[in-house]
Amino acid sequence: PEENEKMSHFVAVGWDKRLRIWQDDRACEDENIKASRDLPNRDLTTNTAQLAHGDDIMSAIYDIKNNLVFTGGHDGTLLAWHFETGFIKFYLHEMDSTCCSKNYIKEAKSVDTLAIMTKRSILLSGSADQMIRFWDLNDLSSGRQPIFKMMANHMEGDALTMIAVNLDCDRLVTADTKGRLKLWD
Repeated sequence: PEENEKMSHFVAVGWDKRLRIWQDDRACEDENIKASRDLPNRDLTTNTAQLAHGDDIMSAIYDIKNNLVFTGGHDGTLLAWHFETGFIKFYLHEMDSTCCSKNYIKEAKSVDTLAIMTKRSILLSGSADQMIRFWDLNDLSSGRQPIFKMMANHMEGDALTMIAVNLDCDRLVTADTKGRLKLWD
């Protein structure tokens, strides 16, 4: 949204494998506000929870253009939830047996940070293994693999914890667990 527009929702994820969405109703002063949506949804025909993340949800980002909320899991899964319906629209995952590796920093694919390059329609996912994966937002077929991968090359033993993109989509900033930043052109 434009800088001056009020955001209408808050999105939160966590270790309970749930995605919660709250409406930004500033008129309400109740401190115990309940989430307007608590996902994953239940299948009304079988009354079972929709298949979602198999492990903790580590990151989330909203793609306003496609009306999707992306969530990244500790097990390396990347899901695209339709914002209005709350159902999962796409399952993205880099197929790799080391996703849940016990050697957390060197091999783990935990999706700890997400960013969107809006002008280029690219989703970036950053993982504990310091790999940045680029996903084409124009082709999110389920099971799709990243279109490009890039090693962040922070210090050995540090996990990638943050990716940020400038408005022109020509620079990235990455951060690691020691608080070091890298600027990418």
